[in-house]
Amino acid sequence: PPRTRSGPSLCRGDANATSCLSCLAQAFRDLPNVCNYSKVATMYYDSCTLHYSNATRDPAPVAARTYRFWESTNVTSEKGQFNRLVARLVNATADYAAFNSTRRYASGEADFDREFPKIYSWAQCTPDLTAVQCRQCLAKNMVLLPEYFVDSTGARALQVRCSFRYQTYSFFDGPVMVRLPAPAPSTEAPAPAPAAVPTVLTPSQGENTVSLAWFLLFCCLL
Repeated sequence: PPRTRSGPSLCRGDANATSCLSCLAQAFRDLPNVCNYSKVATMYYDSCTLHYSNATRDPAPVAARTYRFWESTNVTSEKGQFNRLVARLVNATADYAAFNSTRRYASGEADFDREFPKIYSWAQCTPDLTAVQCRQCLAKNMVLLPEYFVDSTGARALQVRCSFRYQTYSFFDGPVMVRLPAPAPSTEAPAPAPAAVPTVLTPSQGENTVSLAWFLLFCCLL
């Protein structure tokens, strides 16, 4: 008999119907070619996520592995204020996604300084999670902030059930749902803005990662 695979697919909350369907269609085309013999696979695109598993009970458990990526560039001034503001913004965005959105999605923005005028954030859970489950899932991912993402100008934590991201440039469409004011200025003189550096995402060590063009793919051969 044919083997059954099941699992959730999810488009980013700011994606329109056309880009959502296009992203998922591309994911379905790519999966058989890259993960042909995998019983578990996940594809993370900018606009959507596709996951499948041969598990019969929960094909996408909340306790699934989290994949972490961060920018290679760091802030050069007001590092303490930057890290505190990122933590506040990411947590506020996660709160809104969990408790104020039936889609379990939220975007955020905070004012910072002359080096990086704004910080942007995004958080999302699969809509079948309850508000509490969504917030708990995001909280588990946010423990990565002080451990891996300190001083980084951008980072993301990707998981099948919930993900978050922050950057010092705008990366989402649609209205901003959460806004935070700039922190009180410090007496330290601001550093000049650094020269533009291409964005490089650095995967954590020890992960089974395949990067193909503009998406991230994770396969488990079981």
